[in-house]
Amino acid sequence: PRLSEIELAVKMQCTRGKTMEEKDEAQHFQKDYPLWSRHLQGINERYVDSFILEVEGKKIVIEQSNVMRPEDLGNTVWDGSLVLLKYFCNVNVFPLGFWKEKRIIELGSGTGIVGTVIAALHPMEIFITDKSPQTQLIEKTVKSSNLEGENVKVCELLWGSDVSSFGKPFDIIVASECIYYDELVEPLCHSLDHLSDKNTVIYLSYEAHTDEIVETFMTAASVLFNIEKVDKKDFDPIYRSVIINVVKLTKK
Repeated sequence: PRLSEIELAVKMQCTRGKTMEEKDEAQHFQKDYPLWSRHLQGINERYVDSFILEVEGKKIVIEQSNVMRPEDLGNTVWDGSLVLLKYFCNVNVFPLGFWKEKRIIELGSGTGIVGTVIAALHPMEIFITDKSPQTQLIEKTVKSSNLEGENVKVCELLWGSDVSSFGKPFDIIVASECIYYDELVEPLCHSLDHLSDKNTVIYLSYEAHTDEIVETFMTAASVLFNIEKVDKKDFDPIYRSVIINVVKLTKK
């Protein structure tokens, strides 16, 4: 079975490189963050104030919340989200009107920033998902941005759970900064698999927290998907980083 192949790939990958933990930690703190990086912002900018941006002349207000526990890391805007959403705003790659006939779902949405920006681009339908109560923060963002409507749905989706209620496979699946824990690789791959078909395009952005975690995900995902790294020349000229990548997945 396909999930057994994923499980085997993850277990094999997780046994490698553990003796390099100290080296990985040192590399993480040597990263050269760009000037716009959220890592360089103050407490209020990162965890208290709303994050505001403009898309097609529309004001988007992203609500944030104090991050008090490791499980609350979705309460702030992360660099990978900004790189991904700015990439989606590149009309040379995604022409005007591209999103209008697309049915889209965002996984692990956190603040909902990527899904909310896509909602401002007038998709046919978008589901912005995360675990509860994270969805409450996303609902505030959608409301603050005046994007409430029948085509914008905020709902809970736990990776690895049954997704039959979402209906037919999606045209596009997006996720940002979702590759960070080994134990989440299998359920994430499960959800990507069951929400997609041969026509689905999946866009994932990630910061290389450690090479091992990224490699674990890529090894597992390659069982199900073709993986192509997006050329950084297509990234926004400002919102790009040497440590942020975007990959495009399509089903094998």
